[in-house]
Amino acid sequence: MEVVEQQTKTWEGYVDWRKKPAIKGRHGGMLAASFVLVVEVLENLAFLANASNLVIYLKDHMNMLPSDSANSVTNFMGTAFLLALLGGFLSDAFFTSYYIYLTSAAVEFLGLLILTVQARSASLKPPNCEVHDTGCHEVDGAKAAMLFIGLYLVALGVGGIKGSLPTHGAEQFDEHTPEGRKQRSTFFNYYVFCLSLGGLIAVTLVVWIEDNKGWEWGFGISTLTILLSIPVFLSGTLFYRNKIPSGSPLTTIFKVLMACALNSCVSVARSPSNAIASMSPSPSHQTPSNTEAEQTIEKSGKHGDPDNGPSESLRFLNRAVTRKPAYRTLQCSISQVEDVKIVLKILPIFACTIMLSCCLAQLSTYSVQQAATMNTKLGSLKVPPASLPFFPVVFIMILAPIYDHFIIPAMRKATKTETGITHLQRIGIGLVLSIIAMGVAALVEIKRKRIATDSGLDTIAPLPISFFWIAFQYLFLGSADLFTIAGLLEFFFTEAPSSMRSLATSLTWASLALGYYLSSLIVSVVNSATDMVTRDFGRHACWIRALAIPLLFTRAFTLVNGSDACCEGSAAKPMLEVVEQQMKTWEGYVDRRKKPAIKGRHGGMLAASFVLVVEVLENLAFTANASNLVIYLKDHMNMLPSDSANSVTNFKGTAFLLALLGGFLSDAFFTSYSIYLTSAAVEFLGLLILTVQARSASLKPPNCEVHDTGCHEVDGAKAAMLLIGLYLVALGVGGIKGSLPTHGAEQFDEHTPEGRKQRSTFFNYFVFCLSLGLLIAVTLVVWIEDNKGWEWGFGISTLTILLSIPIFHSGSLFYRNKIPNGSPLTTIFKVLMASALNSCISVARSPSNAIANMPPSPSHQTPSNTEAEQATEESGKHGDPDDGPSESLRFLNRAVTRRPAYRTLQCSVSQVEDVKIVLKILPVFACTIMLSCCLAQLSTYSIQQAATMNTKLGSLKVPPASLPFFPVVFIMILAPIYDHFIIPSMRKATKTETGITHLQRIGVGLVLSIIAMGIAALVEIKRKRIATDSGLDTSAPLPISFFWIAFQYLFLGSADLFTIAGQLEFFFTETPSSMRSLATSLTWASLAMGYYLSSLIVSVVNSTTGTSNTTAWLSGKNLNHFHLERFYWLLCVLSGLNFLHYLFWASRYKYRSLN
Repeated sequence: MEVVEQQTKTWEGYVDWRKKPAIKGRHGGMLAASFVLVVEVLENLAFLANASNLVIYLKDHMNMLPSDSANSVTNFMGTAFLLALLGGFLSDAFFTSYYIYLTSAAVEFLGLLILTVQARSASLKPPNCEVHDTGCHEVDGAKAAMLFIGLYLVALGVGGIKGSLPTHGAEQFDEHTPEGRKQRSTFFNYYVFCLSLGGLIAVTLVVWIEDNKGWEWGFGISTLTILLSIPVFLSGTLFYRNKIPSGSPLTTIFKVLMACALNSCVSVARSPSNAIASMSPSPSHQTPSNTEAEQTIEKSGKHGDPDNGPSESLRFLNRAVTRKPAYRTLQCSISQVEDVKIVLKILPIFACTIMLSCCLAQLSTYSVQQAATMNTKLGSLKVPPASLPFFPVVFIMILAPIYDHFIIPAMRKATKTETGITHLQRIGIGLVLSIIAMGVAALVEIKRKRIATDSGLDTIAPLPISFFWIAFQYLFLGSADLFTIAGLLEFFFTEAPSSMRSLATSLTWASLALGYYLSSLIVSVVNSATDMVTRDFGRHACWIRALAIPLLFTRAFTLVNGSDACCEGSAAKPMLEVVEQQMKTWEGYVDRRKKPAIKGRHGGMLAASFVLVVEVLENLAFTANASNLVIYLKDHMNMLPSDSANSVTNFKGTAFLLALLGGFLSDAFFTSYSIYLTSAAVEFLGLLILTVQARSASLKPPNCEVHDTGCHEVDGAKAAMLLIGLYLVALGVGGIKGSLPTHGAEQFDEHTPEGRKQRSTFFNYFVFCLSLGLLIAVTLVVWIEDNKGWEWGFGISTLTILLSIPIFHSGSLFYRNKIPNGSPLTTIFKVLMASALNSCISVARSPSNAIANMPPSPSHQTPSNTEAEQATEESGKHGDPDDGPSESLRFLNRAVTRRPAYRTLQCSVSQVEDVKIVLKILPVFACTIMLSCCLAQLSTYSIQQAATMNTKLGSLKVPPASLPFFPVVFIMILAPIYDHFIIPSMRKATKTETGITHLQRIGVGLVLSIIAMGIAALVEIKRKRIATDSGLDTSAPLPISFFWIAFQYLFLGSADLFTIAGQLEFFFTETPSSMRSLATSLTWASLAMGYYLSSLIVSVVNSTTGTSNTTAWLSGKNLNHFHLERFYWLLCVLSGLNFLHYLFWASRYKYRSLN
């Protein structure tokens, strides 16, 4: 870090986007919060554009009854707001609000995308109903499943956003200064303003488009809007300060309550002298009045004094504080007890706002349906009923700035407080307005109902009454919304302990959620009690709510006046225990709470074992379908054999190529821990879509018979659904492949021989677990797919990847997570650019001109050359900073000079040497692509070959896609033998840690691949000969056992064992620590390139061999007419040439320790 940064004060407890301490004057403030405000406009637009009018969509397009559609909407919106608690909890406990927003926005985008596809395609919706149509059917089956999957993905995304975004904005301000607290109060006012602005656009422009252009336009606009919000939010990354998660706040609450109960049971002494306090209070500062103190948090005197014991309020909790607890693990500090007291004190306030939220629920249900029966014309313009919130929204947008710039300053002068009026007073005003609103609503419904009676209750024509009458209840409830939501957000944020602020502010949205659920409950109770759904409910329900709210308001008023100490502050900031401070930490690694990882507690084989278990599940979920996907595309999606083969190779190629993205993000911005969890969630969504499609015949093309000339390949919306599902899986798999192996390897200490040996063992068992997952996939799951249906196969994969998430998360207490170091590509481009520019201006290249602004890592003795291969970042691997860079790739040495072309391009010797390492491993990476091309045949043509052969094993019919059983079992037998017998013997013989070098191990794999392709060609010659004798056009299985195909599987599987484990460890060991995830991702990128190369070779072979007189080698529907043996011979020759190419580079490669 630069000197000026070192001298600048940092924000304690906050980090920037690179996980480094946030800098005062650089991070936080109104500029950072302004990005949040813009994002809130977009986010609320995307949500309300459909939610405000959703009841009409469900009634008119999904054929739901009015009461069912109203309940569906309230349940949907209730779930969305209730899930804000989950978003807030995760923001406080494990992740930052920054990451939760990004993940939630992506989930909401996927949900809106599904709804857009469904709204666009008539085949995915029930037939339209006419009035009095008795044969009208409500949406059901797969169509209903698609609808609710889309809706509740949106709900999940909205919940995460609501639980993280307002807190993220509020955390940008300094709460320890009056100016910071005033700015925070202004932020909450403008947050509601921006929320209203998004709502205004939604209920006017977007709702009009939905009603006049179609719902696909409305959902499409929402989809694009939430997608746009992501780069807008990311634009503020450089300015945000992100609060470091403090662990689960629920743990503290349960701990105090449990300690209180148990200590009471064992009659522990409760005298003040027995009280203890393991945590000191925060420094106090003078506040001008009680009401101003409401805005300042974490001040002394609000908790009990650690010297005198806890406070007297809620005294039963004081039993948790004792020097002799029932159990030592339940020993609580005074600060923890006072924090729990604060939480319990704010809960009654939260409960009192639920009824108001119940009233707000009517704005998007019955009020919209009321307006739909009335005259909605405004001159020549017909106003959509769902645009009625226009009135309160405009009023809020006018009132909010006036409130902040005129009313509040005047109130501050009058009351001599920072906020002008207290948060509880502001909430109380909202409750009063809601009482008035529901009374007005009842009176308006009486008038509307009287006119409806005069006009005929069953008429479908608009009633002769203007929709402006409905606007009155909207106006009062909208005003109540302004006062209550802003008041609740600031009240919960200010009063809650800092460790649970996201969760506390989420109570605002949870209040809305419970209000929506309460609305549904009241509807059901009133219907069952009165049996007057269509005639009198509107009027009676409004009176019920109007009478209920004063009771709750009285209760809230009593709470406010009866306890001026309600939520008077929060806990002092937690600190590490003394024992943790005395233990050594892992430099450059943090635990799940972003605190330094502790040696002996974090990392090691126990932590890595969770990764190995997860790899079994992850690879099972992926290969269960990928191994048999070519059959699914050919038989169920009606693709040609060559098209289905190319589709599979492109899909798997994309999945493995996206591992580079996962590795890059793990190294640069996030941890491999976060990338895995996000990627697993994305893969789960993709598999869920594929499961729904496989389950519903209406989402697939009609089945084709043999020689059916009218057979049509999947297309249109069905093809879109297929590809969305597949490539969501590819995106998830890519992120997992790019993060999971690195996450496991990072658990070991690379600076000790024992740690390096354990890491080598980990990579061997990683391939073992990969194979175990594959074994289950290609036997059990593939058999289920072939005999029970593909919906079962996709369903098992979906549940498996879902199961992997909690298992991976179970290891959180033991993981050590590497702190991201920024983009490794920046260093590479910087060195290359500096080298080019310095050369162009003829900068002197003498050794004396070399500089090094980065010190080398400490060195340690290695017993031999090959053992040093595992020791990373040691001196001697880079050029010596005192003598200049090394002599290899000398053209890059021009980047090191005391007089660079541009000062921003000044490079250190270490940076140059790191780039040299990257360039040196690229030829090795390139040489493994051909092997991956051969591996691609295992999931394409080899399966199609086996499908033509006799696959019976006794009375059991083996699915062709289960052929990988043979190499997988061989790998699972060989891997432990290799690690426990062969490697120890080789270590003794060679006196090295690894036994054989990584490049030798990769070379063995390349040789085995050459042999495999030669065998594949010979087996195809034999199969083709038998096919000729039996008739090339026969559809019956050929009289040749599929065991012949097993030979090529066996050799290619063995090649896989040697190559993948060798590549993973080679790339991880040789590359700089700042780019290890990206480097290990090259293993999967090699597979990706191999799959793409396979598709390219197929296309080239077909275009080259196919003429007007001859048929191309690999064209047509019948594999028996292919010249597959020639294709395999071609791959054998190319693999041989590739091996010679590999020998050239491997023999010249110098390990980092030998530079």
